Amino acid sequence: MLAWGAVLASGATTIADAIGLSDAVARADLVITGEGCFDAQSAAGKAPAVVRALAEDLGTPTALVAGAIAAPVDGFALAASLTVIATQTTGEPDDALRDPLRFARIAGGADRAGAGRLTGSAVPVRLSALTGGAARTAGAAR
Repeated sequence: MLAWGAVLASGATTIADAIGLSDAVARADLVITGEGCFDAQSAAGKAPAVVRALAEDLGTPTALVAGAIAAPVDGFALAASLTVIATQTTGEPDDALRDPLRFARIAGGADRAGAGRLTGSAVPVRLSALTGGAARTAGAAR
């Protein structure tokens, strides 16, 4: 295909440009991105890393929510592993697969106890504390 004039380009960057993600991020107080498993390949340029870099360039903090986190989360203001939250909550990591919405709510602080689990600098932080309570968000997944 290159012989016919095709150009190699990052898929995540190409999609971000096509959907106008930079405009949405520029209007957001916080960007939430995620992936099933955030690993070294994710950190090297898949969608969460591209979204984080774009948000960083625009001065917008970025939170990462993933089923599992297997790479450093440098550059993200907040990060949460649903598997870790499930293990801490029920003792069963597979519960994150069975009911991801439940553990995503806990990560964001919407659990009954009100103790959010998204963390930045190893300190639990509720999203409302980060954004002053009324966040506009722009998110990208996968």
